[in-house]
Amino acid sequence: MSEHNLDTTLPQYLPEKEVSKITGIALSTLRNDRFYGRGIPYVKIRRSVRYDLQDVIKFMNAHKIQTESYFDAPIQLSLFGNNGNED
Repeated sequence: MSEHNLDTTLPQYLPEKEVSKITGIALSTLRNDRFYGRGIPYVKIRRSVRYDLQDVIKFMNAHKIQTESYFDAPIQLSLFGNNGNED
């Protein structure tokens, strides 16, 4: 018996409907993107289309827009629903 040193972390593949739910991208847009060779990388085996979860995350992060005020604005927490005024 031989020991195999295999990485046990396998990619998680998602169907297009799940990717649509996660990203908010319409199914028709995902399908058009595949047809035109753009968008999120995918795997196709016969008629089955799957997206690697890590590719979906990378795609979303690549389209993230950072606003200036996001990091500069002070955090204001309120225990009251009226901006901290107890009146």
